[in-house]
Amino acid sequence: MRLYIAEKPSLGMTIAKVLGIKPGRHQGYVETRDGYVTWCVGHILEMANPEHYWPDMKGQKWSLEPLPMVPAQWAKLPVKAKQKQLAIISKLLKRKDVTEIVHAGDAGREGQMIIDEVLAYHHNTKPVVRFWTKGLDKQNIRKALNSMPDNARFQSYSDEARARAEADWLIGMNMSRVVSIKHARYGEVLSVGRVQTPTLAIIVDRERAIQQFVPKTYYAIVGTFEHPNGCFEAVWDVNRSAYSEGIDSQGQLTNKRQGEKITQALKNTTGTISTFDEKTQSVAPPLPMVLSTLLAKVNKRYKIDIDKIQAAAQTLYEAGAITYPRTDCEYLPEAQHGEAASVIEVATGVLNIQDSRAATLDSTLKSRAWNDKKITEDHHGLMPTVQAPAFKLDLERTVYDYVARYYLAQFYPEAEDFKRRCEVRLAGETFVASGTTEVAPGWRRLFGKLKDVGEQATGNNTLPAMQVDDPVNCIALSLDERQTKLPTRFMQGTLVDKQGGRWPRWRSL
Repeated sequence: MRLYIAEKPSLGMTIAKVLGIKPGRHQGYVETRDGYVTWCVGHILEMANPEHYWPDMKGQKWSLEPLPMVPAQWAKLPVKAKQKQLAIISKLLKRKDVTEIVHAGDAGREGQMIIDEVLAYHHNTKPVVRFWTKGLDKQNIRKALNSMPDNARFQSYSDEARARAEADWLIGMNMSRVVSIKHARYGEVLSVGRVQTPTLAIIVDRERAIQQFVPKTYYAIVGTFEHPNGCFEAVWDVNRSAYSEGIDSQGQLTNKRQGEKITQALKNTTGTISTFDEKTQSVAPPLPMVLSTLLAKVNKRYKIDIDKIQAAAQTLYEAGAITYPRTDCEYLPEAQHGEAASVIEVATGVLNIQDSRAATLDSTLKSRAWNDKKITEDHHGLMPTVQAPAFKLDLERTVYDYVARYYLAQFYPEAEDFKRRCEVRLAGETFVASGTTEVAPGWRRLFGKLKDVGEQATGNNTLPAMQVDDPVNCIALSLDERQTKLPTRFMQGTLVDKQGGRWPRWRSL
């Protein structure tokens, strides 16, 4: 018989229901037609404290003398609050009728390590296979149960998680002592961490920039030009100007008097169109969501704590409604495209998409998201499953809405924009104008008036048709006074956003 060890009770019960639960109640596990299913309740073992390795340190005042602390052999100890469940797993592992272990941790580094370290703690010698799925709907569970490779294949995931945990211990335990001792005047422990310390530094740097900020006034010259096909506005290109006086090192005109002088010199003059370009541009739908994008967008729009957002995503995953949420891959496996019609049917039903937007959906479309070369064995982009969710919280509905729409967008035509750009030469100076008109909304229809980056449809900022060397009259010039903007404070969403440029991914989650 098999012993399935899941990462959490909810995951264990989900697997057990597919296997078929036998009648009877047991503490900390259930019996199925295929064996026993138990769980770890998350991290059931934890890194040992320094006192475990160096008993003489117990009760002693911190000092620099024993540093750096580097254990010769790392130890994991039971979490006190979870010792009862660990004992249940131990008894099940020792059962004579259990001949094979099924590692059913979450599909990722932490999930791999949590079960591996339990097996190592009990010196397990029985064969271990890996239950690995990115979706917990019945269809994906059955598929994973029918193809369970040797657990040794995933050893590298466990090694990565363990290395990160050991690095966290080394940095945290040693550096926290150093900083606390060196700054003893504060009279408290000063915590140092691999993630928290650089994050704090970024926040502090931004706060200093805000406190030291002095607004700077600068000027922009805006011209209104008359062309036979219509009027348009263009902005003076200060970086290509023949004038240098009054322009600072950032390329901003800061001298009002100089601005007035330039404006006066250019008034009532005739210019020519020096460049003109126009093209129709296709805009592909945004790629499926990753965890950092989901956290950033929901946090920004609803100001909800990212821990709550992540918990809602985890709940949906454990209910089988979305795929594994802790992913940083934006692409989808090509083989999954064959199930698209079924997933679309469920997702559109949940989102109640019944208007003309649904008619635009085409399950045969294959966007750039479907790319096996972009996918690791670890995870793929977030997407809904064929299991319709039963929402318990409004936040779960919000999370599902984002995940589902980004997936459904892959089955809409690309949006199309018509773009025009021109440059005007006026008395040796250059003015630049551009305009975009939406030709076809395509996937944007799905997002309506959402203001999230990548979803907002373009406006109707049009330029008239023209040709190079066309004459234009400058009928008005204005000197617009502007000010540099105060840097904004970081929010949780901006810190975790993969697209934000500060973090490649949020690894502390």
